[in-house]
Amino acid sequence: QTAFTLWLIYTALTALCMFLLWLAGMSVYDALAHAMSTLGTGGFSTRGASVAFYKSAVIDWIIIVFMLVAALNFGLYYSAMLGNWREIIRNSEVRFYLLLNVVVTGIVTLCILPRHDGVLESFRYAAFQVLAVTTTTGFATEDFDTYPNVARYLLFLCMFIGGCAGSTAGGLKGIRALVLMKLGLRELRLVLQPNELVPVRVGRSVFGAGVLHGILVFSTTFLLLWALGALALVAMGLDLDTAMTATIACLASVGPGLAD
Repeated sequence: QTAFTLWLIYTALTALCMFLLWLAGMSVYDALAHAMSTLGTGGFSTRGASVAFYKSAVIDWIIIVFMLVAALNFGLYYSAMLGNWREIIRNSEVRFYLLLNVVVTGIVTLCILPRHDGVLESFRYAAFQVLAVTTTTGFATEDFDTYPNVARYLLFLCMFIGGCAGSTAGGLKGIRALVLMKLGLRELRLVLQPNELVPVRVGRSVFGAGVLHGILVFSTTFLLLWALGALALVAMGLDLDTAMTATIACLASVGPGLAD
């Protein structure tokens, strides 16, 4: 019953996205393809220029919203259907993920402001590219490899994180990034107070040693594979930017990278 409900939620969101894209000017086929690709965070487009082909602010905003929806935990939508909609607001991973996107989008907006007509247009392009990366969808409305280095570097870092646990997105997942951050802060605190007992707490949950060990092993393996993959590509003659971003784009299933 739970699995059926999750499929129902996924299908309903896809149908809604398709309908809105069709209203915004896409053909039925394009709307269906982009809706399925958005909710599945796959990034496949029927156009070679991706979403940039349509040159439509309405289409951009529709896809922005549904990329974000697809990157959140679908279990929370199930809870919302049961009446526990406040769980979405209270969820620590969701708060962390939204804060991350807001901060990065704000910085990227400022970085690309000179190349666009006004703050709103710059914000739209920044929000689209940041969410395309953090949700691992991989759509594009412009070539973000031409962005200033600060924006390019932030987008590169966001490739590692991906979406939330229980979503269709790839990457390390937001909950692992949040736990690693809290674990690092705990270790720094223990340097000053080595005898203090400091649990790693996310929301109302306390993570035990076994869970923390599993997160560390997974994250270390993920980063090690990225390092070895990038090294192999560099050894084959690719430049460093291309090698590093191509490797993480494959591991996190992001799609686009930087440089060549």
